[in-house]
Amino acid sequence: MKYSTNNYTKIGFAHGLLSYRYYLWKEFFKQLGFMVIESARTTTSIMKKGISLTVDDTCMPVKAFIGHVDELLSKDIDYLFVPRVLTIRRISGYYYTCPKIIALPDVVRAIFNLSENTTPKILEMEIDERKERMESRMIYFARKDLRKGKRDVKNAISVAIKKQREYEKMLSMKDDHRNYNLKIAVVGHPYLIFDDYLSIGLIRKLNELDVEVITQFIVPEKEIEKSMEGFFEISWGYEREILGSISYFTNIPAVDGIIYFTSFGCGPFAVLSELVIREIKNKSSKPIMFLMIDELTGETGFITRIESFVDMIRAQK
Repeated sequence: MKYSTNNYTKIGFAHGLLSYRYYLWKEFFKQLGFMVIESARTTTSIMKKGISLTVDDTCMPVKAFIGHVDELLSKDIDYLFVPRVLTIRRISGYYYTCPKIIALPDVVRAIFNLSENTTPKILEMEIDERKERMESRMIYFARKDLRKGKRDVKNAISVAIKKQREYEKMLSMKDDHRNYNLKIAVVGHPYLIFDDYLSIGLIRKLNELDVEVITQFIVPEKEIEKSMEGFFEISWGYEREILGSISYFTNIPAVDGIIYFTSFGCGPFAVLSELVIREIKNKSSKPIMFLMIDELTGETGFITRIESFVDMIRAQK
C-alpha cells in the first residue's frame, strides 16, 4: 500500500508497547522529514479510556496502548503509526512476539472503526525478521510505501540506528554516580518496567530504598542464549530474553535478588513462571519475587511487597 505523504504529514506515535524498545522508529520518521506527534506519558485518564474501550481479559499494557491511541486521535494527525511485529531475530533463530502485538493494527482498526476512507489512516509497517531484518524492512517501507528517495532513506536509517544504540545504553539503567546498598535485577517487558505509571514507579521506589536496579538490557544476547541451553524450546522471542536473563542473574554474585515483573493477563507468564520455579528458583539460593500488577493494583500493597522483599534480602546478607 502506498501512502500520500509530504514533509508536512503528521504521524501519531503512541507511547506504549514496543515503542519502549524501538526508539529508531520514531527517529526514522523524524529524519525523513515527517512531523511526529507523540502521545503524553501514561496517565490515569489514558488508562481509564483504554479500559473502557477494551474487553476485560485484555492485558494492562494493551489497554494502556489503546488509551494512548484514543488521545492521539483527538489531535490533528494524518496517520497513526501502528507496527505489526510478527517475528524477531535472535542469535539462535527467529521467534514470535505476542499475539496481541501481531494483531495490533487490526485491534486498533476494530476498536476505533478506522478504514482506508477515514482520517487518520493507520500507517502499518509489518516486520517479520524471518524474511528480512527490521532495518531492511524500514528502508523498503520508506522507499515503496512512503515514496522517499534513496539518499534520504539511507541517511534516515543511519541516524535512527545510531539513536537506537544510544537508547539501548540508557535502558541498561546503570548508575555509576551513587553507591547503593543492594543490587536487584528487574526483569520483564520494557513497556512495564519503564512506564512509570504502569510500574507504579517501581524503579524509583527501589532507588529510594537504597537499591541499584539493573535490567535484562545489560545482559549480552550471547549470554542470554547460553542461559537458555538448559530449557526446552521457547517460541516467544521476548520471553526467551526474560527467562534467559533470570537464569543469568542467578549466577552473578553481585546481584542480590531478582524481580520478575509482569501484568495480569500476560499469557506466556503462566509458562515462564513455572519454568522459573522448577528450573531456577528451586535450584538457586538467589531470592526471586514474582511481581504482578493490573489496573486495580493498589500502591500501598505494591510498596509493601517491594519493601518486604528488600528487607528480606538485607536480613540474609
